[in-house]
Amino acid sequence: MAIMYQESGFHSNLHTKRTYILWFIPWGYITTAYGYPQAKDEIWQDYQRATDTSASRESFADSLDFINWYITSTKRQAHVPVTDGMRQYLAYHEGWGGYRKRSYASKGWLMTVARKVGARSNVYAAQYASCENDLKDKGFWSWLF
Repeated sequence: MAIMYQESGFHSNLHTKRTYILWFIPWGYITTAYGYPQAKDEIWQDYQRATDTSASRESFADSLDFINWYITSTKRQAHVPVTDGMRQYLAYHEGWGGYRKRSYASKGWLMTVARKVGARSNVYAAQYASCENDLKDKGFWSWLF
C-alpha cells in the first residue's frame, strides 16, 4: 500500500503529465502509466497474462494484487525481501532491469522518495500487526462475542 500511496495518492484515475502541441493543445501523456498503481501498459499486460485476469488499474483490489504480484516477482528475480519497502520501491519505479543496473544510484531525489516509501511501509506493517487478530475471521457467530 505504501507503493500505491506514493504512486497515485490512492487516486484511481490518475495519469502522468500531459504533452502538448504548440504549447497549448493537449495531445497525450508522457507515459502510459495509469490508475492506482501507475503501472505502464506493458507491465500491466504482463501481469494480466501471468495471472490470467482482466484486472483494471482503476480497481483498488486489482491494483493491490498487481503490486503484490510485482513485489513477489521482484523477490524471485532480484532477491529483494518483500518486507524491504525501500528497495522494493526502487525496483518498482526503475523496473527490474533498471534495478539490476542500479539506475537509481544517480537519482538522489528517488533515493529520498524510496526512503519515505520504506518508512511508510514500516508504519503500515506496524498498524497491521497491532490489529491483525481483530481482522481474522472468527466465524459466523463472532459478532455475538
